[in-house]
Amino acid sequence: MKHFKASITPEDIRWYYDEKSKMPCHDAILRPIVESAIKIIVYGIDVSSELYQLASPILIKSKGKFEIDLSKEVIDGFEYLWNAHSWKRGSILIVLPNNFNFESILEKCHSIGIFTNPNTGNSISAIKSAKKEVENDNISVLLPASNGIEWMQVYYDEEVKRII
Repeated sequence: MKHFKASITPEDIRWYYDEKSKMPCHDAILRPIVESAIKIIVYGIDVSSELYQLASPILIKSKGKFEIDLSKEVIDGFEYLWNAHSWKRGSILIVLPNNFNFESILEKCHSIGIFTNPNTGNSISAIKSAKKEVENDNISVLLPASNGIEWMQVYYDEEVKRII
């Protein structure tokens, strides 16, 4: 199993953004990924939190976590869900088909690299699910619980390398 990290936001804004605001990466990077998703799972949302109250119209409870209802608009109006950092939510797992082409997405990212600890900043259960999805011949994208929309961790199988 391979992995890489791609920075979604420029370094100068990292945690210095309004978590409820729309950012360029929502449409340029996140939207094409979300529109191709097989499913999206959100971990670790406290149902008594403001974040849950704002995101509840697109969340479907599923075994201690939430699936995002992909039949609805899930970005515009729900920026806080995607942007939340500092463990206000757990990780967000986006499952993509193994033929998803990252080329146009990566061109818009601010940097690409490899973490020596690819699990950093993510919920343990999200990491396990991401790896299981790769074993099931999918690509997994994790948005971290710790850093919000700052970066994404992508897990993929060796066979998918040609697409990435």
